[in-house]
Amino acid sequence: MPITSLDVLSVGNPWPPACEKKRMDAYKADRDLLSGEHHEVFADVLRLIQRDRRRTQTYIALAHPRRIVKAFGDMVLGEAPTIKAKGVDEAEPVEGADAESIAQEQVEAYVKEMDLLHEAHQSLVDIQSLGEGVLKVTLRDRGVAGLRPAITATDPCIWYPVVSDEDKQEVVAHILAWTWECEDENRKTTRRLKAETHEPGCVTTYSGTVKRNKIETLVEESVVMTGVDECLVVPMFNFRSTADCTGTSDFNDLMPILSEMEVRLYLIASILDKHSDPKLYGPRSLVSQDPLTGEAVVAQTDYVPLDAGEQAPGYVTWEGQLAAAYKELDFLAEQALFVMEATPAMFGNIDGTVTSGAALKRLLIAPLMKASRLRNRLDVGLTKALTLASLLHSTVPGSGAVVFSDVSIEWQDGLPEDPLETMTIHAGLVTAGIESVEDAVRAVFGVEGDELVARMERLNAAKPSMSPPTSPRITLMPLAPDAPLSPAGETPPAPAV
Repeated sequence: MPITSLDVLSVGNPWPPACEKKRMDAYKADRDLLSGEHHEVFADVLRLIQRDRRRTQTYIALAHPRRIVKAFGDMVLGEAPTIKAKGVDEAEPVEGADAESIAQEQVEAYVKEMDLLHEAHQSLVDIQSLGEGVLKVTLRDRGVAGLRPAITATDPCIWYPVVSDEDKQEVVAHILAWTWECEDENRKTTRRLKAETHEPGCVTTYSGTVKRNKIETLVEESVVMTGVDECLVVPMFNFRSTADCTGTSDFNDLMPILSEMEVRLYLIASILDKHSDPKLYGPRSLVSQDPLTGEAVVAQTDYVPLDAGEQAPGYVTWEGQLAAAYKELDFLAEQALFVMEATPAMFGNIDGTVTSGAALKRLLIAPLMKASRLRNRLDVGLTKALTLASLLHSTVPGSGAVVFSDVSIEWQDGLPEDPLETMTIHAGLVTAGIESVEDAVRAVFGVEGDELVARMERLNAAKPSMSPPTSPRITLMPLAPDAPLSPAGETPPAPAV
């Protein structure tokens, strides 16, 4: 049962709430996978290592989770998107005008001073690995600039959503709470608690202590009226069904496959280690007894004399079936990419030659679909957070901030450009008469404003001034009324003067 009331943040109640324990445990496992601490997640692998006490080398932790998460992050945010904003009661911009609106200048300042794309990238990592990303809107003192809004990516591990009684997917309030161990002068350790509750128009902060996983003390520190009729916390969810309150981590389907891959690699390494240090067999005459210890010692010599009928010494070897093991690894790697909606082409592993951007897109159908889904989640979250930031900024006296009525984001596809293909497409559209030359120049060269006007002027000046072709004037002499018609192909006689 999800949290439906802020009363869970009360003295005597368990912390974290019992209903959130499963989510917090899943977060820890996902974070361990992302950071490479796989032995904390895969207990079978750990038991296997502990059983084989002869080996000191640990198993190989594959970096597939982090690599795939980074690849999708680059597809979505590798090329900086263009963010546009329009203020309340602001007139529509005049086409071709160079002057930016106040709202556009304001949103560009927000993006720069907040380092918004970095915050978005952090949230995108959380969305993929944990299932949720959380953005928090606050006011920060920027010194000479005064109070300015900030949008920060918040750790979902400290986020506890309060949902509606009627719809468990409708978040009506948020609790941000975290604990840490603190040691006093008497070396007594106390687990401290810091919490914020976010409701529409109000943020309340608390401090307290936790003992035996229950809230021991709780003191209300401050209540701030934000002047904004919405919560200043914006959650973004990965894939979820109607049965889920929160999103689903992309690592859920990957875990069993990755565990088997790492076990198989460990066993392959064990076989190779044994083959690199094989056991020797041979005639009993090679063995002597150490006079001091009484232990059997094998003669260490390059020449081994053999008596008649004795077997030549050799090493114990066997077929380790490594070909089958590597074949299984290849299959598991293919399945790992499949469940993560990735393809080898994402990492440059392309069979043959890719001749165009369209051909590359066909190899990346699944990754592009997933990137589009992640992009849509980020789009909704970022546009809402920027709108809330403008609302919060407008409450600062003397700020002169414009409230955004519309925020739009123009995303890139994250793929390398194919200039020849782009030019061919737009040239065909211009020839067909369904696109203007100006629109084609804008799309091919990515220019606007003065640069676009200058390019169009140069194009118009370079066109040859051609007048319509003229035909030579032909004068037909009239025939005499009684002149006979000439046969075809013969020149009629000139009329008499």
